[in-house]
Formats: sequence, structure tokens, C-alpha cells
Amino acid sequence: MEIKQSNPFSKATIRQSLNETDMEVYKVQIDEDMATKALYKNERNITLDDYEEYQILQFQNFNFRVLTTPFINIGLDYLKKMFGWLTDE
Repeated sequence: MEIKQSNPFSKATIRQSLNETDMEVYKVQIDEDMATKALYKNERNITLDDYEEYQILQFQNFNFRVLTTPFINIGLDYLKKMFGWLTDE
């Protein structure tokens, strides 16, 4: 019983660690000051240069990743429990 309970916990811990590593990689690509200025300009329909557009794209990718990863993991766990899919037991 204890092994079965610790296995999902271990998998969740590994997934969280991988997610945090991914976030660090995305953060390296974002110039926070420039991204903030680019978002400000974008909100006011001020023309952005290529680098500002890139920063907004990176910022959006970061947010997308932060929001979707937990839902993907929850969905996979749900499928495993409901249908026995992707089980490695």
C-alpha cells in the first residue's frame, strides 16, 4: 500500500521539478524590463520593434506553459484512473 501511494507522489514531484526547470529556461529568454515596456506599448497600439514583439511572444509562451502544464498532468492522471490508459504498473 505504501509503495502504491509513494509512486504517484514521486511522479508528481518529478513533474513539478521538470516544470520548474522549464520555467527557468523560459525566464532566461525574457528581458523583464523590455517585456513590460513592450506590453505597455502593445496595450496602447504603439508600434513594436522586432525585439519587443519577440519579448511579448516569449512572455506569452511562458504564461501558456505555466498555466497548461498542471492541467495536462491532471488530465493524464484522470485518464489513467478512469480508463487505465498509459499505466506503467
